[in-house]
Amino acid sequence: MKALGLLALIAGALQLSRVLADPKPADEVLEQGIHNATALMRAAS
Repeated sequence: MKALGLLALIAGALQLSRVLADPKPADEVLEQGIHNATALMRAAS
């Protein structure tokens, strides 16, 4: 189940970043998504 949550988190961050017209906030969404995914993986192990 954690893998599914991780996939949903990554997919959501990617989709949200793609709808933002301004590259700076789009990059920030991706960076935060990476940070959250990393934190989730560390917590799972």
